[in-house]
Amino acid sequence: MWELCLITCKMADSITAVASAVAALAASAGLIYIARQLHNARQTLQFAAAEHLYSRMHDIHKLFLDRPELRPYFYERVRPGRWSGHKRKAEVMAELLADFFQQVFLELNTLPLQTRAGWREYMSHVLRHSPTLLNFVESHRAWYPSNFAGELLGPTCRTTPSTPPESPRDL
Repeated sequence: MWELCLITCKMADSITAVASAVAALAASAGLIYIARQLHNARQTLQFAAAEHLYSRMHDIHKLFLDRPELRPYFYERVRPGRWSGHKRKAEVMAELLADFFQQVFLELNTLPLQTRAGWREYMSHVLRHSPTLLNFVESHRAWYPSNFAGELLGPTCRTTPSTPPESPRDL
């Protein structure tokens, strides 16, 4: 009788050990599955964020194609003349770009690392080459809580540029 009880106890111990091993394997497989799902979700989020930003950037490029006279105010350090017909259009474009840069800046951490660097460089370049955009951002700091201009240009760089010459065609 004791022998039967000993055999039964040993079998129960073996079954418990096997069940514990199977449970540990199942838990490990579940964790691997969840980790893969999280990785895939992150990649999907990164792709969607990048696609959205590039789509918006293409829209901005289309605006510059439709209004090529505004491009120098954002890429060539040219200021619109005080009485220029371009001044108001350049200011509206500056607001559009500032809003877009704010959005990009807030989404940077959702983008792949190599994509982040490209966006940062692009935004820094435009900020350094556009007194109109810098002046707009400086005049409306409260609208842009991320302080993207200060973050992109660095703490030692003023957000208001020195005054470049006005465009001769705008005088």
